[in-house]
Amino acid sequence: MRLIGYVRVSDKEQVKKGFSIEAQQEDIEAWCLENGHELVRVVVEPGRSGSKSYRVARPAFERAVNTVLLADPVDGLVVKWMDRFARNVEDFLHVRSQFIQADKTIISINEPVLNGDPTEPVARYIATSIMAAHQLQAELSGRKAAMGRERRAKQGHYPGSLPMGYVREERNVIIDKETGPMVVQAFNEFSSGRWTLDEWVKESNKRGYKTRRGKNIAKSTWHRIFRSKFYVGRYTWKDVEYEGLHESLIDEGVFGAVQEILDAYGHTNRESHFWLLAGLLWSESHSNPMTGAGAKGGKFTYYRASVKGLPDHNVSTQELENRVIEYLSKIIWPDNIYRAPEEWQLAIRAAKNMGEIYPHLATKFEQRNFLRMIFFKRGIQVSGAGVIFGVKLRHGCRVQIP
Repeated sequence: MRLIGYVRVSDKEQVKKGFSIEAQQEDIEAWCLENGHELVRVVVEPGRSGSKSYRVARPAFERAVNTVLLADPVDGLVVKWMDRFARNVEDFLHVRSQFIQADKTIISINEPVLNGDPTEPVARYIATSIMAAHQLQAELSGRKAAMGRERRAKQGHYPGSLPMGYVREERNVIIDKETGPMVVQAFNEFSSGRWTLDEWVKESNKRGYKTRRGKNIAKSTWHRIFRSKFYVGRYTWKDVEYEGLHESLIDEGVFGAVQEILDAYGHTNRESHFWLLAGLLWSESHSNPMTGAGAKGGKFTYYRASVKGLPDHNVSTQELENRVIEYLSKIIWPDNIYRAPEEWQLAIRAAKNMGEIYPHLATKFEQRNFLRMIFFKRGIQVSGAGVIFGVKLRHGCRVQIP
C-alpha cells in the first residue's frame, strides 16, 4: 500500500527538546519498510492537541486526511498510536466513516487490534472503546493541568501567555531585554497625551517598533498592551485578580495616565473627537464622572454621566468646554512659582491668571495637559444645569475673589 504518515506532539516543550516527533517518524518508516508498504511522505504537526476538533485545531492533519481521500494512488494513513490520530471519539468516527466510504484505511502500528475490518461489529466496538479511553485520558490530563495552572496563579506565578516585554526563563518570568525597554518608552510617550491610538500606531511604525518576530505592532496589540495590568505587577486568572511575583515594568502613575487617555476615547467612534476635559469632570447630580459621548454619526457630542434609574446628565461639549476655559480667568497661581512644572514657570510668572495663558497654547494636547496641571482628576464639579458648581485645584492654585 501507498501510505501517508502522520506524527504529532501536543506539548510545545517536547517540540523544543526534540522528543517524540523523530521517534514517531523513525518507527513509521521502519514499519512500512518491514511490511512492504511505500511511505509517500510524513506529515508533521508539532504543538497541537488531539483533543480539539481537527477542523479547528489541526491544519496539518486536515491536509493529510484530504490528501488520502482525494489522491487515488494513496491507500491510507499510518500513525504510531491511534491517540496521535485523534483523542476524541467524534473526530475518529467522522474520519473513519469518510475513509470507509472512500475505501481507504487507517493503520496504528502499535495497536494492530485496530487494523481489522472497520465494518465488522466487534472491530468497530473495540476501536470505539479504545478511542473513548484515549479521550478520557486526555480530559483527565487537561483537568489536572488546569488545576496546576490555577494553583500557580494563586501563588503569584502567571500561567498564561506573557505580554510583550516579558519572557520565561525556565519557570520564572523576567523582563525581556529586547522588547521591555520598548514597552516602557511606549507607555511614557502615550501617557503624555500627545497621541490618539491611531496616531501612536503610525508613530511606533516610524520608530521601528517591532514584535519579537519582526512584525509591525497592530492597533489591537497596542490597545491590549496599554490595558494590561501585568506591567504594574497584577494579572487576572479565571476572573480573579492576583498580585504577581514578577517585576513591574511600568510605574503606577504612568499606567493610570494611559488608562485615562484610553477611557477618554472609549470603545466606539470617540477617536474622531478630541475630548479636552477627559478625566476632569464630575456630575454633582449623578455623583459620577462625566465622559465624552457622541450621537449617531458623530454630528453632536456631549459630556455624559449615567446612573441606572435616572435620566442621563448630558451637557454640550462646546458649551461645557467654553465654560471651563472662561473659568480659568478666575484662577491664579500661588506665590511660589517653583511649584509649577519648569516648562510653565515663565508663562505663569507673566500672566495675571490662568486664562491669559490658555489662548497661547499651540496644540490641543498642550491645552489638555495645562488643564490637568491645574485641576485634579474629576476636580471640575458640574451641576445638573451644566454650570461649574465647584473646582478642586492642584499646586496650591486658588480661585480669585472679585
